[in-house]
Amino acid sequence: MRTRNTMSLRAATALIALASLASTPLAAQAGEATLRFDAPKRAGTVRVFFTDLAGETLSANVPIAAGMTAAQKRTAIQNAIVAAGLPAGWNVAGAANSLTITNNQNLSMVANFNPRNTGELADRAVIPGNRPTTFPGGRGKMDPHAPMGMSLSNGTGGPAIFNAGVIVGGVDYMYSIAGDDPAFGGSSMVDELTLTNLLFSGLTSLSLPSGLTLSNAGSAGIDVNFDPSIWSQGDYGIVWGTDSITGNLADDSGFRGTVTAVPTPGAIALGATAMLMAIRRRRAG
Repeated sequence: MRTRNTMSLRAATALIALASLASTPLAAQAGEATLRFDAPKRAGTVRVFFTDLAGETLSANVPIAAGMTAAQKRTAIQNAIVAAGLPAGWNVAGAANSLTITNNQNLSMVANFNPRNTGELADRAVIPGNRPTTFPGGRGKMDPHAPMGMSLSNGTGGPAIFNAGVIVGGVDYMYSIAGDDPAFGGSSMVDELTLTNLLFSGLTSLSLPSGLTLSNAGSAGIDVNFDPSIWSQGDYGIVWGTDSITGNLADDSGFRGTVTAVPTPGAIALGATAMLMAIRRRRAG
C-alpha cells in the first residue's frame, strides 16, 4: 500500500513538473540574433527592425555617411537603437562590425536589416549556434524588395552585383550574379520576381550543407529554414547584398534580410523527454 502511494506521489510530481515545463521556456535561454555589417558604398538611410513573439518592437532609420567603415556604421546603428529605447529584457552589444540583440524577456527575436540604397554587398544576419543560451533552428529570408525594380548598374558605370547565400558553421555559401549577365537579357532594370528566381536558382545549384530547406517565395524573396541539427556546428544564418540603385525611402526599397530565432516545439519536447527519462531511472533505482 505504501509503495502505491509513493508511486502516485511520483506520478503527480512528474505531471506538475511537465506542466510547468510546457508553460515556461527553458532556463537561461534567450532569443538572440547578430547583424554583421558590410561597409557602405554610398550615403543613405538604412533601416533596422526587431520584434518578438510577444509583439514588442524596436525600429530605427539610421543615416549612413559615404566612406564610413563597417565598424562606424555599426556604431551609428547601435547608438540609434539605444536612443530609440530597448524594450524590457532586451540587450544590445556591439564590437567591430557586429551588433547582437538579445531578448531575455520573451525568449524570441526577429531581426530585419534593410541597407536600402547604401550599396552593401555582403551583410549578414546570424543566429549564434552551439551556445547554451540560444535555441536550435530558426528561419531566414532574403527579400529583394523593389516595387519599381532595381537597376542593373551600380551607379558608377559598372554592372550591379547581387548576392544571396546561407551561413552554416560560420562559413558562407553564396551565389553572385552581375547585372550584365545574359540572364537579364540586356535590360537596364530587373523586377523583384525575376531577381528572386535567378538568385534562388543559382543558390540551390550550389553544394549546400545538409539541414537547410530553401523555398522560392516569388516576389517576396527566398525563405530558408534551418534544421535544429545545424545549431551544433556554430553560427548560421544568411548573407546577402547588392550595390544596385534600389529606389527610395517612400516604398522602403532595398535588398532586405531577416532571421528569426524562436523556441521550437522540439526544444520543450526534448526537455520533457529528458525529465521523463530521469523519473523512470529514479523509479528503476
